[in-house]
Amino acid sequence: MAFTSISAGVDWQAASVMRELQLGYIERAMAVGARFSTWASGISYSLHTLVKYLGDKKVYRCIEAHTSSSTFDPTKWEDWSLMEGKDLQGRIFIGEPYGNVLWAGWNSLQRRIEELVPNFVDHTVDLTTVGQPTMFTLASWRSAAGLPSSGWRRSTVVPWDGVSYGRMQTGDVIGNWIFEDIQKGLTALKWTRKNINFAITDAFTNGGIRLAGFNSLVDCPTARSGFDSAWAASTWGASSSAYYQARKVSWYSLSPLFWQFDAQRIRSQPKIPSTSPIEDNYFNHTAECWLKATLAGSGWSDLDGITNGQNLLWLHQSFPASTNTIHTCNYVGNNNTNPNPDACPLSPGTVNVGAEARDASWILKWSFTN
Repeated sequence: MAFTSISAGVDWQAASVMRELQLGYIERAMAVGARFSTWASGISYSLHTLVKYLGDKKVYRCIEAHTSSSTFDPTKWEDWSLMEGKDLQGRIFIGEPYGNVLWAGWNSLQRRIEELVPNFVDHTVDLTTVGQPTMFTLASWRSAAGLPSSGWRRSTVVPWDGVSYGRMQTGDVIGNWIFEDIQKGLTALKWTRKNINFAITDAFTNGGIRLAGFNSLVDCPTARSGFDSAWAASTWGASSSAYYQARKVSWYSLSPLFWQFDAQRIRSQPKIPSTSPIEDNYFNHTAECWLKATLAGSGWSDLDGITNGQNLLWLHQSFPASTNTIHTCNYVGNNNTNPNPDACPLSPGTVNVGAEARDASWILKWSFTN
């Protein structure tokens, strides 16, 4: 759901509005791998420690040093996922001492949001036009969020003076612009990326290769006929190579004289593996598996017509909303068609072209609370 609109008649310093900002930051930090320890029994917890409690999947802050028993004791913890009725402005939002003054708290939240920015994908860039997802810079994030190019608005007078920017400083007015800018900044942080290279252990499953070749010293038709028969007789074997490949070779040599046809396919099921799972499964996300097409052999040719072009991403598969930390795609390249359609006569020389994919960019689109 959207953040509470900061409009006339709204108490933007109400606990419920403050809670939304705090939770908005916490959830995005968790999505990019912020590690709060998971609560466990028999652990000595000090004041201000943050934990995730798996019983209700919330973040808690320790308010009384203790050694945990076999059951979670809510009297020793403060629920940082709700904070209803709390005076949030007198504290740092996450990971800082409890008693800091309110200006330091706002400054810290603004800084921490900025630190998250490079971990999120710039969703305004069309993925079909790039070879890898474009990550936000501070400048591009501000533009996408509708924030001033100079940064957060700040002021020592009411209303905003129209010329002051930057993180909050001691003595600044806590005006509606503070809340509006933080809401906009968090709202723009919605997608993350997980890159998986085929060389990573368990990066794909059911890898297979199918290849065939035939040459003739007699003439081109003999080579072509022999190759077609060889391809028809070929079967899929195990492969530990690329996610996908479709490649052809057609060769006419004048000295020595021969004709040759070859072809190769590689298929697999790309995956986010258990050895490199999504960082957090607390929030629903949809997932998209984008593959980067590169040339196979010595030249580029999209023999199957499935890519968006050389060195560009193409969408292989989308997954519905879930909290799964691993995903396994359908096959890419599970095609038995002979990828070499070249007909006789051949021109002298070698044609060795094709397309392959060795990298997956997984786009995770998060369903944050706000």
